Amino acid sequence: MKAVRTITTEVAVLGGGPAGVGAGLAAARAGARVLLIEQYGFLGGMATAALALPWRFRQDFPALLPEFEEILARCRNLGVCAEPFPDPEEARYRMIIIDPETIKYILQEYVLAAGVDLLLHAKAITLRRAQEKIVEATLHCREGGVAVHAAAFIDATGAGVFCRASLPVPLTYSFVLANLPRLRSREQGLAGYLASFLREREALGHAAMNNWLARLHSEQPAFREILQLRVDPAWRSGELLVHLMLAPEAPPEDTAALTHAEVLGQTLSHRLVEYFRKNAAGYEAARILMAPAQVGLRRPGHLPETTDSGNLLAAGRHALLLPSDSVWTSLAPHTFASGAAAGQRAAAIAGA
Repeated sequence: MKAVRTITTEVAVLGGGPAGVGAGLAAARAGARVLLIEQYGFLGGMATAALALPWRFRQDFPALLPEFEEILARCRNLGVCAEPFPDPEEARYRMIIIDPETIKYILQEYVLAAGVDLLLHAKAITLRRAQEKIVEATLHCREGGVAVHAAAFIDATGAGVFCRASLPVPLTYSFVLANLPRLRSREQGLAGYLASFLREREALGHAAMNNWLARLHSEQPAFREILQLRVDPAWRSGELLVHLMLAPEAPPEDTAALTHAEVLGQTLSHRLVEYFRKNAAGYEAARILMAPAQVGLRRPGHLPETTDSGNLLAAGRHALLLPSDSVWTSLAPHTFASGAAAGQRAAAIAGA
């Protein structure tokens, strides 16, 4: 693609999820000129584009970074983030319920306040090497190709598109179910909703849904492409966050496979809700309130082959040393820390 214009910066961050935001903030605060590139019109990565929530973090890991704590505190002050609580499915994790629309706003606010240059609706499609270093990223933008020159580049794409583009990733389709009266709480705020969710999770939760899914697998073959199903608390009373793990896995650059997954997720989510309305107590008036902007692409853990190469640094889920984590765990606090570490190294490469 021929470039119609060129942008020169010191650190180019590819991806605007928690890892990319952490990288951009750290590099900018270290004195580097930073360009943060995001394909959507908002920040947040899979949390906001694919509803990969709640955020989780390992209890055996060091304390959260002060910058991430600042973001959570800001959200709590707005009443859209609950205090971390134990994951009822996986005891080693704590969960953070948070509103994705507010995440978009808060992350954008922090990035701009730090002096990071933000470029939305732009997707990096190729990297050009010269003398064993990345010298240019080509972006696909509305006006055509845009070339970005930088001293250091950070792959914060979540799926490791540039560090490990060829490996397939698990695909999840997440959506919000509303009109669930058993999850409406008389108590105020997220804490009250969470209490009602934990009380009702046996009736409306993970085990019951997967029992229904097993029955559907035998009755209707189309549902066999849902490998597993998980429910999590959403961020408003009377709602539920449902995640479908789809088969098969696909490389993040395989457009045909991703198209199939999007169509499959939309079709099966609606058919699943219709089935629950007819067969599950408490779901009679259920409806899909919110669907994702895209299917979720999430590495299940660290890729040993992923390494920093010259001035191309890895940040995010694919760079974490968490080999046993499942695809369900949205590890925003840890990917933010991974991004911050990459941002500091990138600033040093740029001579900031």
